[in-house]
Amino acid sequence: MDFEFRRDLEGNFKVSLDDYNHALFATWLNDELIGNPSRARYLLNQLTQLESKQIPDYIDTGKQLYLTADQYEVVIRVNDDTDLTEIDLPDEILVLEEHSSEAGCGLVDFIRLIQALLDFID
Repeated sequence: MDFEFRRDLEGNFKVSLDDYNHALFATWLNDELIGNPSRARYLLNQLTQLESKQIPDYIDTGKQLYLTADQYEVVIRVNDDTDLTEIDLPDEILVLEEHSSEAGCGLVDFIRLIQALLDFID
């Protein structure tokens, strides 16, 4: 998973992911973690516990998307009550197709992403 962190002209942090299939991850990170480093640290702690098999799974419900994780994979899904047309996706992605209502990646890759995010915003 290739990612880029940047600040916009107003000083706000943003995450971009190069792969269309990971657009929901970028949206979730921007909506849920960018402005909340303590939540990002908590998430990293939970993911680390997953990796070391201290807990069997983890669920985090966000505003429009929710994250589920187990010892192998992290999946972002659209909340059941969210209108797909209301999700703020990156500009280059104009339509969220039905098969794109979820995205997944490996746990180790996602831990690396959250660690890099915390390094960037701290």
